Amino acid sequence: MPEIDRRRISTRVGIVDIGIANIGSLHRCLNDIVESVTLIRTPSELAAIDRLILPGVGSFPEAMTRLRNCDLVTPIGEFVSVSRKPLLGICLGMQLLATVGEEYRETKGLGLIEGRVKKLEPKSIRIPHMGWNSVQFLEQSLLLEGIPDNHDFYFVHSYMFVPKERKAILAVTEYGEQFCAIVQQDNIFGVQFHPEKSSIMGQRLISNFCAAS
Repeated sequence: MPEIDRRRISTRVGIVDIGIANIGSLHRCLNDIVESVTLIRTPSELAAIDRLILPGVGSFPEAMTRLRNCDLVTPIGEFVSVSRKPLLGICLGMQLLATVGEEYRETKGLGLIEGRVKKLEPKSIRIPHMGWNSVQFLEQSLLLEGIPDNHDFYFVHSYMFVPKERKAILAVTEYGEQFCAIVQQDNIFGVQFHPEKSSIMGQRLISNFCAAS
């Protein structure tokens, strides 16, 4: 199995911190990979970073409310569309990239990748989907470099992102039904699983994102 490059990547990574995600494991993982990690709580802090990670645990409406209260919605959009810097959404953070979320009520998302977030509805299988599951690649990407197809990653979620354009889907997973596991649109990436909790290949994926131009 391929090993990750242990040299620190010369880049400045920001983690969006709106108080609803336990970002400790992600922060520790990044500290082993890059030279600089910053918690982003205000728009002005975005100017000092090269790439941004949007993690999330909790509900779609609550996360969007907190992003609006921190005045981060428009600045995050400008970070990727004007500055053209890379963004990675993790778990709920990936779902927030969508146009609309259906959790509890319809809520407008960041609208960075067109699509909707819908409830998982597999027959006769427990929800939430929690645990290790294989990820099947549909397309190649720098994000997946050095990662074997059908490798297992760690999931915890009850909702899924359904992109409008299938070409935005990099990989899928089966859990009673097939759903999107990884998305990419230009410099915007999203993973439904938790790479920071997915052992060495999860670290590889984060490292690939940190090195992507």
